[in-house]
Amino acid sequence: MPRTLLGKLFVSYVVVIAVTLAVVGVLLPRLFSDYFLSAREAELVRKGEEIARAMALLGGSELRPPEQVWLQAMDRFLDARLFVVGTDGLILASTSGHAPRGTRISAAEAGALLRGCVVKRRGFDPRFGEPMVSVAVPLEIGGRPAGGVVLSAPVAGLSATVQAVRRLMVYAAGGALLVAALAGYALSRSISRPVQEMSRAAVEMAKGNFRQKLAVTSDDEIGQLAANFNHLAAALDRTVSALAEEKARIENILANMAEGVLATDGEGRLLLANPRARRALGISEEALGRHVGEFGQSGALADLVSGVLASGMSDAVEFTLVERFMVAHASPLTSAGGATSGCVVVFQDVTELTRLEQLRRELLADVSHELRTPLTSIQGFVEALRDGVVEDEETRRRYLATIHEEVVRLSRLVRDLLDLSLMQTGNTAWTLAPVDVGAVVGRVAARFAPEATEKGITLVADVTGILPPVLGNEDRIEQAVENLLSNAVKFTPPGGRIEVSVAEQGAEVRVSVRDTGPGIPGEDLPRIWERFYRVEKSRARSHGGAGLGLAIVKQIVEAHGGAVAAESEPGAGSVFTLTLPVAGPARGFKQSLAEEPC
Repeated sequence: MPRTLLGKLFVSYVVVIAVTLAVVGVLLPRLFSDYFLSAREAELVRKGEEIARAMALLGGSELRPPEQVWLQAMDRFLDARLFVVGTDGLILASTSGHAPRGTRISAAEAGALLRGCVVKRRGFDPRFGEPMVSVAVPLEIGGRPAGGVVLSAPVAGLSATVQAVRRLMVYAAGGALLVAALAGYALSRSISRPVQEMSRAAVEMAKGNFRQKLAVTSDDEIGQLAANFNHLAAALDRTVSALAEEKARIENILANMAEGVLATDGEGRLLLANPRARRALGISEEALGRHVGEFGQSGALADLVSGVLASGMSDAVEFTLVERFMVAHASPLTSAGGATSGCVVVFQDVTELTRLEQLRRELLADVSHELRTPLTSIQGFVEALRDGVVEDEETRRRYLATIHEEVVRLSRLVRDLLDLSLMQTGNTAWTLAPVDVGAVVGRVAARFAPEATEKGITLVADVTGILPPVLGNEDRIEQAVENLLSNAVKFTPPGGRIEVSVAEQGAEVRVSVRDTGPGIPGEDLPRIWERFYRVEKSRARSHGGAGLGLAIVKQIVEAHGGAVAAESEPGAGSVFTLTLPVAGPARGFKQSLAEEPC
């Protein structure tokens, strides 16, 4: 059986036509033969009735055997063999040599003649040894049945004609079948070709290519199907394009989210994970389809997903992931029937927020501590002076000097806190101008030289050479350098050495302060730029430090677009460095600074 539509249609057409021609070839000769025989029978009946009427006129009141000469004369005009039978079926006379006298017809035929019926018979006649068509017409003499007239005609010529017609029909059927096969192939091709084109286009659409267009070559059902297919392809192309755009938009949103997003099915198997979640959990694309408990480094996340899937209620949990603090919120995904079909988890890294909260607490504690110490001291001395406990003038002046130092310390602390807060929030309005950093460093070094000499510290400032100016606020830059030198003088022991240098380094000016102090442990080095952070708090407080100087330096330098750095080893001293970009059209301030015209 053919597998293609073209083959099926072609074979169907050929089979239908072949069966039709076969039926026609079988029925038509039979119908032709029946028609010829019926016509011959009708002719013989008509002639027999005429002969019977003639014999009735000639016979008078009774049947007399006809003369042989008369029968032979009749034989000349008849294309058939003539018999005259009596009432008993006995043949009384016949045309010459056709049947012997004294023979009979069958009793059934004789009885039918006596009842006035015409008898017809077809087929092989043993009396003549060949196929014959015979009719027996009743004969009445004087109004009474007197026998009958039998006419028999051979049909051998009819059989030959039918065979010739059958041969002609076979030839005609062969030619018609060939023509029908060609026409059927063309018709089948016209139907199957659009279907093949649609099949090819459907395969392309299954591959994702929806820009398919079929040629509409007719207005029939095939043409309408092609037009509808084109409309379907265009609609699918628009729909898929819109879905692709929406999918890309959602993927872009998920990819750029600061939070990690996970989606699971109803069994807890991972369906989706955005890049942030994959990086945080250390998973790859191959993890899709696995249970969330297989890759989660924290059991709390797997327990959260299982709980939400079981209860169908939203939940949240805090957990630690590789020394990072995470907060995860999970919500169920419901199907159209309201059943829980999955879970979506959004988790956020709150390590920085936790650290800032911790810094806030530490800041409050440090500020409270820094304020409590001088206030307690002031309160004690003031109460002593008020109550008259101190009577001599020397002690009174010493108490007042101490109160003054503590007030100055509080004032400096409040001023530093205010400056640091303003710089961190960007609420500054500094006047900008080209600044000679070498001159600034020279002034600050000269200011600290007497104090260093008094402590037995060698202070060396290398500010020689021509340096490009930097665009900034000279007072703030001087404050940053002053804070670095102040720390160096405070923490360098007697007999130590402090070196200050300024140099051009590419498109930047670099200021370095090197001392031979106690140094800073490696674990404390990254935090020295934080507010109120002190390596040795008791020793720092004895030097009058509150832990704000380096934080202010960092804010000032970064506000100018520069950077700070520190290198140190315990017992080997420290090197503090700040770099500032030189003035130029490509160099500018951070947007947080409000520039004013010089």
